[in-house]
Amino acid sequence: MNDAALDRLKRETRDLVKARLAAMSDAERRAGSAAACARVLTLDRITALGRGAAVLSYAPMGVEVDVREIGRALLRRGVTVCLPRVDWGHSTMTAVRVESVDHGLVSGRRGVAEPPDGEEIEPGGLAVIVVPGVAFDASCVRLGRGGGFYDRFLGKPGVRAFTIGIGYDEQVVPRTPAEDADARMDAVVTPGRVFTAGAGETGPRVSE
Repeated sequence: MNDAALDRLKRETRDLVKARLAAMSDAERRAGSAAACARVLTLDRITALGRGAAVLSYAPMGVEVDVREIGRALLRRGVTVCLPRVDWGHSTMTAVRVESVDHGLVSGRRGVAEPPDGEEIEPGGLAVIVVPGVAFDASCVRLGRGGGFYDRFLGKPGVRAFTIGIGYDEQVVPRTPAEDADARMDAVVTPGRVFTAGAGETGPRVSE
C-alpha cells in the first residue's frame, strides 16, 4: 500500500471513530471510563506493581477515556505516577512525576493538561505506560491523532514498559491502518474487552 492510500485509510478510520464517539452521551462516557479503568486495575502487570514502580498515564482531553482513577489507585499504593509534558518545539514528550492526577496541572498548548515541572523519569525506568489513541484493533495496533508523540517516545532506546492502549468499545475497528513506525500495544483495554498481543501463531488472545 502506498503512502497516499495509507494516509487516506487513517483519515477515514479517524473520521469513523470520531463520529462514533460524538454519538456517545456524557453518561455513557463516564460509565465506559469507569469500566475500562476497573479492567486495567485488575491486569496482572498492574496488580504486580510494587511501591516505587513507575507508571506513565495521561491527562484526558476531549472525549478520551478518563483514566484518572487509575492514577489515584496507583498513588494510594505508593506507585510512582507520571504524566506527559510536551515539548511542542521539538515534537517530543517527557514523563514527569506527579503527586496528584487531579491538582497542580497547567493547561498547555491545545489545552493539554500537564505537570508544570517536577522530577523527570527516564523512559527506560517506566514499568507500564497507559496510552490513549483514536482507534485500536484486536492485534493491539494503535492509531493515534497523527502527531507521533507516543510512537517516538515508545521507540526510544531502553523502553521496556508494558504498554496498555485504552479506549471505548466504539474505538475498536476490524483492522487499524498502520505503518512500521506506529506502535503496537502489549494490551488494549476497553469497557467490555481486553485484547492481548504476542500470542504467536494462535493469534491475539481476547477475553470478554
